[in-house]
Amino acid sequence: MPKISSCFGDTPRRRCRPSSAPQRPSPCSAAKRSVGFIVTTLLVLAGCTLSRAPDLSGGEAAPDPDLTVPNFTEMALLLLLADRLTYEPFSLDRAAAGGPEARRLLADTLARLGDPRAVPLLEALLLDEDAEVRRRAVFALGRVDGDAAALLLLRQQALGESSARATLAVQGLAIQGLDAAAVESALRGLPAQELWVRLLPDLHLFPADRTRELLAIGGLAAEEGWLRRRAAFVLGRTAQPRHRQILLSLLDDEDPGVRVLATAALSEVGIASDLDRLLQLCAESDTSLVAESLRTAARIIRSGRAAAPPSWRALLLQLLEDPRPAVGVAALEAASAWLLDDEIGAELARLAVSGSVLERRLALRGLARARDPRAADLMVAAFKSGDPDLRAEAARAAGALGGEEILVRLVGDEAASVRQAAFLARLASGGPRQPILSAFLADADAGVRAAALRELVSTPVLPYEEIVHAVVRMDPQVPAPLLEGVGALEARALAAISERGAIVGALETLAQVSTHPTRVAAATVLAELGRAQPPPGPATTARSPGDYRSILTRTRAVRWLKMETERGDVVFKVDCPDVPLSCLSFMQLANQGFFDGTRFHHAVPGRLLEGGDPRGDGWGGPGFTLRDEIGAHRLASGSLILAKSAPHSSGSRFLILLADAPALEVTHTRLGEAVSGAALLTDLIEDDLILRLRETGEPGRPRAAHDRP
Repeated sequence: MPKISSCFGDTPRRRCRPSSAPQRPSPCSAAKRSVGFIVTTLLVLAGCTLSRAPDLSGGEAAPDPDLTVPNFTEMALLLLLADRLTYEPFSLDRAAAGGPEARRLLADTLARLGDPRAVPLLEALLLDEDAEVRRRAVFALGRVDGDAAALLLLRQQALGESSARATLAVQGLAIQGLDAAAVESALRGLPAQELWVRLLPDLHLFPADRTRELLAIGGLAAEEGWLRRRAAFVLGRTAQPRHRQILLSLLDDEDPGVRVLATAALSEVGIASDLDRLLQLCAESDTSLVAESLRTAARIIRSGRAAAPPSWRALLLQLLEDPRPAVGVAALEAASAWLLDDEIGAELARLAVSGSVLERRLALRGLARARDPRAADLMVAAFKSGDPDLRAEAARAAGALGGEEILVRLVGDEAASVRQAAFLARLASGGPRQPILSAFLADADAGVRAAALRELVSTPVLPYEEIVHAVVRMDPQVPAPLLEGVGALEARALAAISERGAIVGALETLAQVSTHPTRVAAATVLAELGRAQPPPGPATTARSPGDYRSILTRTRAVRWLKMETERGDVVFKVDCPDVPLSCLSFMQLANQGFFDGTRFHHAVPGRLLEGGDPRGDGWGGPGFTLRDEIGAHRLASGSLILAKSAPHSSGSRFLILLADAPALEVTHTRLGEAVSGAALLTDLIEDDLILRLRETGEPGRPRAAHDRP
């Protein structure tokens, strides 16, 4: 059989042709002669199409490259190497001999490549005359995995005079797996506040142990609020009953973010007597604090640690009508914990009939969850609705209430979101899983199949042929469903030893010819199964060297985006020089109207908003993937970042943060931050529409003609 050329790349859609090269021998030759290998080959033939690259023009002529910029050619080559994830020493050395701007971009590129061969080059950049180059070089060293020389340099930088570089060095040591005790011991001679400056920002990255816990508790005395937030974040991630009194004391911290984090942590360790304090917090003006207090109180009650106190009734009824949309949603989500209260139950029943679509959904969900007798009639009304979101909620309610007849009918609904909800509800209701999952996996919609593959990760009851057949039908340029397929294949390989050889054959094929994110995932699973881990190889793109010159020209300055919603407008500053590939892609999608009319398909009041999916369910994308452009940025409220399913799998989905997000800083690309209308963000909720998202001029200054992309 001829070898299939590598064609699951991130380039324009075209059919692939077999090459004449001989096929590489495989340790699984017996499995490859099986039916499973035939199915795997069909996977390659069926999925071997390449998608379009991001349109650079936005409907306009490409600008002439600015050849007056020093080292313009070298910097364009750096963008090419970062986009293709390729280490090319000659081009990197040329950039190292360039000016400060080229050397900064060089350090960023080396961070994104993470290649151990870069260590000598990074060591030289640590001595650079430009302080920003030195800082970025330390950040890059932290991304070189498992290199002894890089670790030594990071240890030295962690003890250096520059706090900024030392903090990034500590981050790198944590990423490389050192424990907190070793790093704290090395830094012990520093003044207390300097110790917190270096340790606390990335304390969460160290392995969880007693030292990390003690450092988090000690760090609560740090002078700066954002450092105390980092300590509270670590404490909250592994909160234990012994931390309860500490968390209660933090509810009076002068920093609002610390109070929110402490409130969230109490959801794991709070007891009945804490509900009175949470009730007081619900009367405050901070939207995030109120939303978190409601969530925490409901979790304490649902966990059985407390009964629902009647003293909350008046405030809950008031918050259900709160003019702040996020507070109303949080109150509605929490209210089902009080459904033994007739007055609250009656209010939910009213909202389930006359509220907005989101209110009707959440009210029905709460009533069904509590098995309220009013839920059955409301479920039937939602089932008959013309709104697919309400029918999907009817499916969830039917699963909770035992409405099998409704579930059977909704499994055949014309809307994919309804079918998905019905399938999941049938699984949750305790029926036979294998026939349900088999039907689930054969659905015509990729998102429904992806949800089935996700279920198969925890319940690997279907033979691998069905899994592979589902993967065959996925769009190779939308990575999230394919990644679920890789996970399902791994789970099946562990559960069914007799099928492991054939599954290895399928994974080896994916590791050779799929898009880069899927190749990496498949190669990782092969290693976990005890097989040789193939190198993922470079990422393929449709861009020419000239395209990178155009990208560099378009992204040399900060740009601005205006998001118009039904609740008001927000302007974001996009830091294009730091993330040129991601910036230009996002800008061009916006300027082409890609986001207009889409909705926030997921939101957690007070924490985050997620949008940018044309499907509206988190499974969609623009038809291409982007390389990660992670930098040394802190993610605070108002940050705009790209969502993703795995490394280098971002597309159009994005997150807007409503609170600090330390856990995402070393994994996600930050585009920029809200600079105008930021207070509006806490009012946005799930299902809110993005009316229009376009490039605009700097706030306070009209956009001039020469500002156009």
